[in-house]
Amino acid sequence: MNAKFLHAAVACSSRQNSRRFFSDLLGLKLAKAYDAPAPLMKQLFGIDRDVKVEVYACGDAAIEAFILPGAPVPPPPAHVCAAVGDKAAFLSKCRKAGLPMVEAQKGDSVVTFVQDFDGNRYEIKQLPS
Repeated sequence: MNAKFLHAAVACSSRQNSRRFFSDLLGLKLAKAYDAPAPLMKQLFGIDRDVKVEVYACGDAAIEAFILPGAPVPPPPAHVCAAVGDKAAFLSKCRKAGLPMVEAQKGDSVVTFVQDFDGNRYEIKQLPS
């Protein structure tokens, strides 16, 4: 069986936080935004209200940011892994933005996780040259 991942979804407390992380820091383009109706949200996720969703283009896949003020932060080890063109520059931007990050030695490499403005975790890797 072959599989292809199409998108990952995260909860963000505001559109501002969503755009700051995905557009400003990661440089992704907002592909579309829509309102997910309360009946669908209730049936799928147990959320009884309309929810704004922003979809950010990410190569062949996408990130769906569900705007949910007050949503709980997913517990570890839940995370999304992203590869960036210049890992050092991206991490520098994250530090300047005050985002928490943790690094750990794993053999000959360093594993780096960054938390966005809502506590979602992202493993950050360097795109191959």
